[in-house]
This record gives sequence, C-alpha cells and structure tokens, in this order.
Amino acid sequence: MSRCRRSASGRWRAATRICSSTPRSRRSETAAACSASASSSRTPSTRPAAARSSAWTSAAETEAFWREFLRSLVARGLVGVELAISDAHPGLKAALATVLGAPWQRCTVHFLRDLRGHVRRDQHDALGAIIRSIFTAPDGEQARRRLRDAVEQLERRLPKVAALLEEAETDVLAFYAFPAEHWSKLRSTNPLERFNREIARRTDVVGIFPDDHSLIRLVSMLAIEANDEWLVGRAYISQKSMATLGDRVVEKDISLDNNDKEVELIAA
Repeated sequence: MSRCRRSASGRWRAATRICSSTPRSRRSETAAACSASASSSRTPSTRPAAARSSAWTSAAETEAFWREFLRSLVARGLVGVELAISDAHPGLKAALATVLGAPWQRCTVHFLRDLRGHVRRDQHDALGAIIRSIFTAPDGEQARRRLRDAVEQLERRLPKVAALLEEAETDVLAFYAFPAEHWSKLRSTNPLERFNREIARRTDVVGIFPDDHSLIRLVSMLAIEANDEWLVGRAYISQKSMATLGDRVVEKDISLDNNDKEVELIAA
C-alpha cells in the first residue's frame, strides 16, 4: 500500500507497504494478489487490478515472484519509494532491496509476534510491554537506548529473544527517520492487513466465484473504493505532514545537485 504525493519534479513518491502471507485457498490467493497489485502503487494513470488478471497468483512467494511483481509496479509508474514496509519474508526483503533500493521497515506487529513464538505463553504480556515501549519512544535515539536496555534485560533469561532484538535494531526502527506524525502509520502493515480482512469478508459473502476474473472484478472495486476514501475522505496521512516530507526530499535533491556542481568545478 502506498501513500504518495507528487514531488517538485512531477514524479510520484511513496512509502510502500506490502504484506506477504500464505494463501489458504485459490480464492484467497487470487484476492490477496489482487489487493497487493491494486494498493501498492499510485500513479496518475493507475488502472484497476482487474487488468492484471490472475498473473500474480502464486503459492510460492519466492524472491523471483516478488521481484517480478515489484518490477511490474515500477513499469506502471511507481517511483521515488522512500520506505518499504513488510514482514521479514526473506524473498520479499531481497526483492525490495534489488528493485526499489529503498530503506526497509520491518513490521513491528509481525516482529513482536515472532518474538512471542520463542517464549512461554505466560510471558507474552511482559515481553509485549518491553517491546512496545521501544516503538513508542519520543525519538530515534531514545528508542535505540530503550532497545539496548531491553537486550540487557532479556539476555540472561531469554538469550535467543535478546539476540533477535539486537539483530533487528536497524530494521524495526527505520520509521524514526521520518516525520513524527507518520511514525504510528509506518511501523506496521496493519492498514493492508485490515484491507485484506475486508476482502475476505466480502468474498465470503459470495462464496463461490465462477472464475478468477469475477473475483478480481470484485476485489478491484473494493480497492478503488478504499483508494477514493483515502483521497477525498479521511486522509491516512495529512497533506500538511506529507508536505514537510516533500520539502525534505526537495532539499536532498538540491544538495545532491550542488555536490555535482562542486565536483564539476573541481574537475575544471
């Protein structure tokens, strides 16, 4: 899922949120692929996912699959991605680095779920409280300090959890590089998860679809409705805060141009 704005150069910039999951059936598999295709890019000429047919249904979410999928988004006009948000699926992470080359944010909800898988059930609440305190820190420096304190606190009783937490520091705290107004929206794939749940609810009502195309038409309409709601209804991220992000990007581009000019002068 992308939240985009047009930059000064006329290109579309985005934070791309992608959710990977293991489909339970052919129907859910097609719906999941359709929702990802419909919500992962936003360009002036973006077409509904119905045009994609069932090309992106795949039971094996390999790096090759995700690489081809991401390249299709680039071909449709996705540029300037500044942050990619997903779970720690190895194939997806590698494809994001190869195709988009953007900083990666590991979904903090999936991360906490993974950590809980290494402890007893009666330890879930205590571990959750420790980890969540990291993601609610007032700034990135304080978050890193809390993470290091958590590692020290956990490494004696839960050494595996402490090692996983320490290893994931850069990935789970990447969202702190963005405006504070965006932090709660960038640290997880929850918005896409909610959209996928709505797809499941609406497709369950129908029950049996005659073919993939009928399913994709329904999911495409749901994606269009969601997109229109974010555009003209309740904005997921305010235009004012997006403007500050755009200003930062323009300043970075100007800085790079100045550096290029300086190099040219030295060469001359």
